[in-house]
Amino acid sequence: MRALWPRDFSASRLPPRRHQYQAGGTASYKDFARLAAALGRPELTRDPRFGSFAARAENAAAATEIVRERFATDTTTNWLGKLRDADLLADRINGFDEWLADPHIAATGGAAALPQPGMGLFRAARTPGVPAEIDAAMPPAPGIGEHGREILVGLGLDETRIAGLAADRALLLPGGA
Repeated sequence: MRALWPRDFSASRLPPRRHQYQAGGTASYKDFARLAAALGRPELTRDPRFGSFAARAENAAAATEIVRERFATDTTTNWLGKLRDADLLADRINGFDEWLADPHIAATGGAAALPQPGMGLFRAARTPGVPAEIDAAMPPAPGIGEHGREILVGLGLDETRIAGLAADRALLLPGGA
C-alpha cells in the first residue's frame, strides 16, 4: 500500500467506541483527487499545498490533519465504504481478536491453531503459500528465557554475568537458574 501522503503512512486512532484504526493509500494526483472527493473536500485539489507529489510531501502534516478531522465525523465502517467506492486503497487495522474474526481469514483458514505449552492452542498467522499441514506442524514458540543463556553466551557474556542478571531479576531463565 502506498503512503497516504508521500512521506507518511497515516493510521489514526479516532474517538473510542466509534472508530478503529484505519489506513489508506494514495500517492498520485488522480488518487488524491478521488480522496478529496470522498472526504467531501473537492476544493483540496485546487489548494497549492496539495497540487503535486512534492507539495503534498512538504505539507503532509496539514493534509493528515484534514483527513483526521474528516474521519472524526463518521464511523470507520462508513469511511471505508466511501473510500472503497472512490476506488482507493483503504482498510481497517484490526487488533488480534478482530483479525481472527475477519471473514476472509476464517474462510481461507488464514490462522493456524498451534499448541503452546502452558497456554493451550494459540492462533497464529499462516504463512502464505505454505501448505496448512506444514504450518500446523510448527514447533511451539520458546518459553520465556528458554534460549536466553545460549544467546547471551553467544554474545560474549560469561556465566558469572548471566547469573548476576538473573539474581537482579533483569533476566528470566527457566527454573530460575
